[in-house]
Amino acid sequence: MAKQVKTGLISVHLLIHANAMNLPFPDDEFNAVNCFGAIHLFSDLDQVFNEIYRVLKKGGVFITGALRRKSGQAGRRVADIRKKIIGVDSYRFEELEELLRNAGFVNVECHHNKGVWLIVSVVK
Repeated sequence: MAKQVKTGLISVHLLIHANAMNLPFPDDEFNAVNCFGAIHLFSDLDQVFNEIYRVLKKGGVFITGALRRKSGQAGRRVADIRKKIIGVDSYRFEELEELLRNAGFVNVECHHNKGVWLIVSVVK
């Protein structure tokens, strides 16, 4: 998370190192949360999505980009090998959509679902 403070012509960013499964922010704090290229690294996406939901204001937007998994048996095999070798997960849109809806998000919209990336936005 970065906070920008303007002092004259200079912008200063405050970086906060935090645990995505226990965010150090109050409820309903942010209008938007962006987590691109990292959700496939978290061990408990249910908890991460619950935390993001908690810190978003009503009507707030969450945008995420995750490694995409192709459907079918071949896609599952490739994903299993990737997870075993480099320790990262990948998702099909339907899986991510279910996790997000279970956390309470609505208006699940897929913006990109080909190649390596799956890009999704949702609203609290």
